[in-house]
Amino acid sequence: MDSTNPRMSAEGLDEYAQRSEIHIQTEGSQKELRLVGDPLGGRELQQCSREITFTNDLKERRMSNRSLKLGIFGFGCVGSGLYETLQASKFKRAEVVRICILDPSKPRTAPRDLFTTVPEELLDNEDIDVIVELIDDAEAAYEIVTRALRSGKDVVSANKKLVAEHLEELIQIQRETGRSFLYEAACAASIPIIRNLEEYYDNDLVQKVEGILNGSTNYILSALQNGGDFDSVLNEAQEAGYAESDPTLDVDGWDAKFKLTLLIAHSFGLVVPPSSVPHHGIRYITPRLQRIARERNQRIKLIARCWKEDDRVRAYVLPSFVDSDEELFAVNDALNGVVVEGAFSERQYFRGKGAGSLPTGAAVLSDISALTYDYRYAYKKLNSDLEFENDFPVCVHLNGNQSGPLPIYAFEEVFGTFRSVKESYVEGRIGIRNLLELLETGLWSAALLSEQTLQSLEQDQSSILAVSH
Repeated sequence: MDSTNPRMSAEGLDEYAQRSEIHIQTEGSQKELRLVGDPLGGRELQQCSREITFTNDLKERRMSNRSLKLGIFGFGCVGSGLYETLQASKFKRAEVVRICILDPSKPRTAPRDLFTTVPEELLDNEDIDVIVELIDDAEAAYEIVTRALRSGKDVVSANKKLVAEHLEELIQIQRETGRSFLYEAACAASIPIIRNLEEYYDNDLVQKVEGILNGSTNYILSALQNGGDFDSVLNEAQEAGYAESDPTLDVDGWDAKFKLTLLIAHSFGLVVPPSSVPHHGIRYITPRLQRIARERNQRIKLIARCWKEDDRVRAYVLPSFVDSDEELFAVNDALNGVVVEGAFSERQYFRGKGAGSLPTGAAVLSDISALTYDYRYAYKKLNSDLEFENDFPVCVHLNGNQSGPLPIYAFEEVFGTFRSVKESYVEGRIGIRNLLELLETGLWSAALLSEQTLQSLEQDQSSILAVSH
């Protein structure tokens, strides 16, 4: 055996371990390596371990292909979409046993004898091996999910707030119980971004992930760019089913922020509390900002972005000018789009429906299908040496309708200013906390400057003013 080749068999690894004082603990198909002495270096051996684990897991999954009995909590937009998708799909390895709802008087599209208002009829039912959690109440969902996992059931969820706020605990429960908890539909609806970050980008160093993660706000912004006013467009979105009756989580950026924390975890291995991520929504995007976007051949989008800066990870959810040659420029209406930049794979682009009963139901069904071969998130990137940073400079266009003084004092650099009786603005570099403080006054609206705008400013350095504090 060539001792310099890390691509060795399981038997070869055992032999190598004996020579190198490496302890291998086998549990099921997994081999856990505990290094005492390693003449080849830990990196090569870890690569070898991953290949062996993958091979053994693949054999086990092919042998599994089990049938599943489902208990579903919730039969609203996503729950009914899942049921319809199940009925129309060729996937026949899952059977709905029970559906728990709050209001039995509402008309339903599934047989009446499937429904119950008693959660224990699902959670305590030994015939049910998968709980599908599709309710709006994040705290009630937390109780359902944790109880189901601890009782030995696998769980699928579409509740991004639940997952984002309790991810660290939910990962720990999965490890303690050996059960799977999948939540692809909680991130970008029909786009399988979490599975790709877990599997395809396992050995690629992710540098940046950015995207449009909320279909409701994208629908509104798409209409606003054509001259609509916010309140009427919001009403249209609600009538079309793209926005909730209480649209706060969507239009104020909370929904996209919950989803972004999931991308941070699966991209960089950091479990970040949602409260730590800077964000601002689209409620105060004005016709003036839309006019500026059109004049620059750009569009304003609510962008969720996380990226690696040396040994730190930065993230935000903010309205941003997007250039016409960028992939996200063409993501309109209720679509979602995600761009992933890897160290080796470079830029890759995903686009799909980000809202709606059937697209989200299809994403839930994909997770259910994965459970037939005992799939689970490996969370291989956790415990990284990266640190999260939430105070850093951004380049922004800040726009107001008052003729008073511009808040130049808050900026690190000023690229340009304009003042008139009806409008004033300043463009420059500002700390993100200072920016959010200005936006919270309600006197200003803002969008981050695009790459093309920044490049043109760099070419004309004469207009840039450094602000002394």
